[in-house]
Amino acid sequence: MRALLKFDAIWKNAICILRIWVGVIFIWYGHNFYDATKKHSFASFLNGYHVPFPLLSAYISKTFEFFGGLCLAAGLFTRIACFFMIINIAVATFVTQKSDLFGDAIHTFLLLIICTVIFFSELDKLTLDRIIWSKNNNL
Repeated sequence: MRALLKFDAIWKNAICILRIWVGVIFIWYGHNFYDATKKHSFASFLNGYHVPFPLLSAYISKTFEFFGGLCLAAGLFTRIACFFMIINIAVATFVTQKSDLFGDAIHTFLLLIICTVIFFSELDKLTLDRIIWSKNNNL
């Protein structure tokens, strides 16, 4: 019981919960993109902010969100997924939301902070990364 209440145990479990929840959020944002009307709507939205190649950028962004979310939720290639999600969400926060951190950009900014924390944190015990790589590298 004491082991569960130690700060280290609470922190590692919190990182696991955050990683899985953020993965689910990104899966949700990315999965609905493959509808044709939503695809062109998002591309038009990006075009309004003068993002180069809006349709290609929309595909890249939503593909990173969906597959990055799957990787985060499963704990597979966690740091690589976080790296691409940090770039994706930084663009969403500072370009399309115009850095309005206490307004429209608060949600994307919080996702940016959480992905950054996950990126720099130690792998939790419920990741596929730990299971796959611990046999070879003793993580």
